[in-house]
Amino acid sequence: MRSHLSAKHAKEVPTEKDAAQPAITNFTSRPRRCDDRRAGDITALITYMIVKDMLPISFVEGGGFLELMASVEPDYRVPGRTTMTKRIEKLYKDKAEDLRRSLSTISKVSITTDGWTALTTEFYVTITCHYIDSEWEMKSAVLQTRATPERHTAENLAEGLRSATESWGILEKVSNVTLANNEYLDWDSSPCYAHTLQLAINDRFKLKPIHHIVAGASRRVTFPPQHSSNTGALSETG
Repeated sequence: MRSHLSAKHAKEVPTEKDAAQPAITNFTSRPRRCDDRRAGDITALITYMIVKDMLPISFVEGGGFLELMASVEPDYRVPGRTTMTKRIEKLYKDKAEDLRRSLSTISKVSITTDGWTALTTEFYVTITCHYIDSEWEMKSAVLQTRATPERHTAENLAEGLRSATESWGILEKVSNVTLANNEYLDWDSSPCYAHTLQLAINDRFKLKPIHHIVAGASRRVTFPPQHSSNTGALSETG
């Protein structure tokens, strides 16, 4: 059969040279092109890395990172800070829209707040939302972290919570929140246990300084009971 094919259909029958399996070096030696699609995928991954790991945007201009990318993908041009800033802003808008759609399907949510003072003496408040999705999985999402230059009164905090929950469309869905006096918002209050314990400890220390308590505890565990020494003294004199 092969002789017939070779004689009558020579053009259709591959020679042994043509039929040989290509060597692996034929593929590995060819440089891979970094086309627009691949460049876009790499930029998206870098954007996600900066957001997830909370890296500074200037990270993309670091010498070590540029050397790494030049070795991994020589044809890829690393975007500058301006481009990455726009990418991060777009990523935020996309994620915020996804969260907004998820919250629209939820009937009840709980929110927690946390405040702290930065080294620059600026006071910040973070609002976090907690809910159970349609798959019965617990979800948590930070709604906002913003500077709060106004006085830290219950009224101002309530107004900040009201504004944040209204902007996310969950004002009527909040089931509990920690809020001083709870007189400005019609929500159930669930005080933070750790914060309440800390307040109780601080109040106790105000009654008696901590060094007095430590000194008293040290004396009690270091020396034997007073009546034992008295007993010994009486037996010796007796």
